[in-house]
Amino acid sequence: MAPALVSGVLLISEPFIKRWIFKTFMQEGWAKHERDQVAAAIERMTPLFNVLVQSHSEQIQKAKGAGRGVKLRIDVNTDWFDTSYGPYQVVPTSSTGSCV
Repeated sequence: MAPALVSGVLLISEPFIKRWIFKTFMQEGWAKHERDQVAAAIERMTPLFNVLVQSHSEQIQKAKGAGRGVKLRIDVNTDWFDTSYGPYQVVPTSSTGSCV
């Protein structure tokens, strides 16, 4: 009876224990890794972004001359998969949305 009870308690409490371990010891490291991956994806595409800005330079100068702000929207697509500790981000990719 006692081994079955202990086994049942461990089975029920395992997700809570894993969540506590993740929040206490792993979450900060995973978050930093995710931010680093997003930054690396953007850096890999920087030459393309520069070409995009150069190709729209006339429109950009007109917009600036009219007193409007100019922004380059960058979309970063990420994929996630579930682990027993929580969702994990795989290598993201970046693309340009528009130069407004």
